[in-house]
Amino acid sequence: MNDRTPHRTIHIGGPTHPTPAELRAELPDDLRMDFEEAYQDALAEANANGTLRPLADTLATWQAELAHRRARAAD
Repeated sequence: MNDRTPHRTIHIGGPTHPTPAELRAELPDDLRMDFEEAYQDALAEANANGTLRPLADTLATWQAELAHRRARAAD
């Protein structure tokens, strides 16, 4: 694998890949603060190191959390 091959893709939009704004809107207050801290840390790391991997990982984690919450609410 060369350096230009993506190791992770950032997915945004749709019901399974909410945007950061959708995450902020739907997460409860306590989790919203946790998301915001993790998201800002990932953005800072991306800016400092030029790598988007932490941002991709952070978004994937929180997108999965919201998908799980949505599924529980639908039951």
